[in-house]
Amino acid sequence: CSGHPLFAAYAWLALLFLKPFLLRNISWKKFLLFPAGAAALASAQLLPTLFLALDSQRLAGASFSWATDYSVSPGSLLAMFAPLWNRYLPGPEGDLHIQAFYIGLFALAAAVAALAGRRRREAAPFFALALAGLTLALGKYLFFYESLWTYFPPVRLFRFPAQALYLSCFGFAVCAAYGAEMLSRPRLKVIALISIYAELLIFSAGFPRTMDARIYSIHTPSPAAILRGGAYDRVLMAPKTRGTTRRSGRSELEAWLNFKDTMLPNTAMALGLYDADNFEELKLAAHEKILGRLYTSPYSPWI
Repeated sequence: CSGHPLFAAYAWLALLFLKPFLLRNISWKKFLLFPAGAAALASAQLLPTLFLALDSQRLAGASFSWATDYSVSPGSLLAMFAPLWNRYLPGPEGDLHIQAFYIGLFALAAAVAALAGRRRREAAPFFALALAGLTLALGKYLFFYESLWTYFPPVRLFRFPAQALYLSCFGFAVCAAYGAEMLSRPRLKVIALISIYAELLIFSAGFPRTMDARIYSIHTPSPAAILRGGAYDRVLMAPKTRGTTRRSGRSELEAWLNFKDTMLPNTAMALGLYDADNFEELKLAAHEKILGRLYTSPYSPWI
């Protein structure tokens, strides 16, 4: 939960949902002492972050399309249940680390077995949680999501609906565990767990990608030219530069070097060049307005 705060929010919402099923013997008064204590301990970080978020550009001028980046289309979501789909189906548009999901044929079979067998009472809440994650991951493709975003302000603090797949991963994993636990013989349980692990290992083997180490040592023209001109404390990207990817070339290395030459995102920091606008950071709305004025003209008095 140390990265995107949405994961922490989902974790607490999931715990609130599961409390009546898992912690029946603990009163709500005692149960709520846990988040209250955690919030008190973390308040030195949570309160400044909350006040920053309330005064940020996310609430001041965020659009629905901006907030629903990395929504998962229904077709892509269904395709992710196909066995080893990354071997023969195109992945969703965008970052696969955010939008990709896979439970596997063996784990899915175990989860279905739990729902159809004697552990269905225990597995049902986790299955409901998994379905909630799949539903929220649809984002802009979900007919009521825009109303939720418009009339429920806390939703505007977060982006990337696909991160709700976090709930699906957890829910399906627990259901699969119940299904595997139902097997009567220890040997069958071991075979089931090995099968699940092996399939996930085969699926994930194609995902890790590394870059040519020379991308870090080869200097590109734009930052080199700026450094030759003298010392600058900050660099401000022009809108045209910020809006381009320039990640194309005759080879993968050349494509990455062209991207590095744009100095986005913060790739020139290793050379001592810092971007005044930064990259995808939570900024005050007033700061965003000033940058907007700078972008209107290279002769802006704000420069």
